[in-house]
Amino acid sequence: MSSTPKHILDLIQVAKEQNLKELDFSDTYTKYPLEVIPPEIFTLTDLTKLNLYNTGLKTISESLGNLTNLEYLNLGCNGIIILPKSLGNLTNLNDLNLRQNPLIVFPETLENLTNLTELYFGLNRDINNFPEHTVSEVIGKLTNLKKLDLSCIFKPGSSSENLRNLKNLTHLSLCANRLKTLPNFLDSLTSLTHLGLNSNRLNNISDILANLVNLNVLRLDSNELRNLPESLGNITNLTKLDLSENKLIQIPESFGNLTNLTELYLNNNELKNLPESIQNLTHLKIFNFYNNKLTINSTSISKLSNLIKVNDIEIPKQYQGIPLGECPDSFLLKLEANKETDGW
Repeated sequence: MSSTPKHILDLIQVAKEQNLKELDFSDTYTKYPLEVIPPEIFTLTDLTKLNLYNTGLKTISESLGNLTNLEYLNLGCNGIIILPKSLGNLTNLNDLNLRQNPLIVFPETLENLTNLTELYFGLNRDINNFPEHTVSEVIGKLTNLKKLDLSCIFKPGSSSENLRNLKNLTHLSLCANRLKTLPNFLDSLTSLTHLGLNSNRLNNISDILANLVNLNVLRLDSNELRNLPESLGNITNLTKLDLSENKLIQIPESFGNLTNLTELYLNNNELKNLPESIQNLTHLKIFNFYNNKLTINSTSISKLSNLIKVNDIEIPKQYQGIPLGECPDSFLLKLEANKETDGW
């Protein structure tokens, strides 16, 4: 007799009768935890989408490999220790989420999944069990990837050069990997539009990022940066830049070239002044600079006129569209007051 809860069996039966292509059991952990995938699911071989996010899974049967028509599979936020080798049979997969599992073995059969365009592998806890050369060599073969999350599992080394093959990547997260320097392969990923390097130990970003001229979003928050290269000003397509929670003592004059910025986060640094070129950022809408040694009227911040939110405080409509420095002193003092925030 099946141990699968009756309501789950009923849903599977409906899927079978109606030849449904999608099943979603996500976020059922608190009410109906599933330690294993109900075996009845493996008979639904026409499935193209299966969402088992946060269901309490601990083990995955090799029968997973029967679902060869799957294009989307979400196994994130579970207790999975080992993935079946048959995962490599799912060669039609486009989107695979394996985030937040205590995996102890890296699934090398991933290299068969060459149709993947999205792979989310971040926040797996037992990072030290993943040999650096295996991770980089396997993922480096998935050349159709556009979105890749390697937060908490990437380890730099000579094999990481295999990631230069990922020329189609537009989104990459390398956050929380204790990186002290930027990996060299980054300068080849010129299609990137979103790059997350936050929550590392970077103290220098050199000129490696200068080639990434298509970047729209760059996160360098929560590192140990004191200075930035002038070449950062070459990334003129940036619309969102987070440099909060560092040790910055100065901002390069080339920042004035980043005229497409709409969001800039400089809070929680050691800045005493900003370059005059900041006033060139005329598209800036959101600007955080609290917990520094900056005042509005003593810097070119005062000349910015399109801001709608400063230091997490909404600019009243009557003050929008005028230079910030022309707002009432009482309001400016409120903006300059130090405050803590969770950031973005």
